[in-house]
Amino acid sequence: MSYFAHVTVGTDSTYLEENHRNQASIHNTLKIGSTTWQEGPKLPAGTYYRSGCAAPDSNDSFVYISHGYNRKVYRYQISTDSWHLLPSIPFLYVYDLTCGRVGNGILVAFRDNQYLKHSLVLDVTEQTWSEVGGFAVPSGLPPLLDVSGRYFKIGKSPIVEEYQPYSKSWRLNNQSLLSGRNDNYVVGATVPKTLFNDCS
Repeated sequence: MSYFAHVTVGTDSTYLEENHRNQASIHNTLKIGSTTWQEGPKLPAGTYYRSGCAAPDSNDSFVYISHGYNRKVYRYQISTDSWHLLPSIPFLYVYDLTCGRVGNGILVAFRDNQYLKHSLVLDVTEQTWSEVGGFAVPSGLPPLLDVSGRYFKIGKSPIVEEYQPYSKSWRLNNQSLLSGRNDNYVVGATVPKTLFNDCS
């Protein structure tokens, strides 16, 4: 089974962190317009990389978060090829994790070891976490989707929920994914629409 976290930073590059069960992780980067993957930045030593998520916080950096017990949060700066430690999520257990950029912050949604669901926003500038409204359905594996300033989370069911920044709350979308089946994980990746000339 393969797990991966991916992130597109600015309009330049897509970074992929992939690993297979019982194997080491693979770090790749793809320049926009290229068809050849190159070796990308390796995670800091000791980082747990299975089922992580990543989200851009600027045109030169992204935040990487992995799930599990007492995991660390890192920020990678492309121009200096360096990792920086950020404040950890203020919960010891983080599972069924998804994340994405919302405004100037990084929104995460996950459950803890008691199956309680949480969503928080990381202010990267202030380096603080704040809890926001709760969601209904455990998260699936895809990252949060930014669709023209609207933010969607795909659940395991696969039911779609929308995060509303102005009220810091979630609401159920009235349509689930057409290709999904109940109780299955939905796995996917997102890329800028501008990369597809025939996309409407």
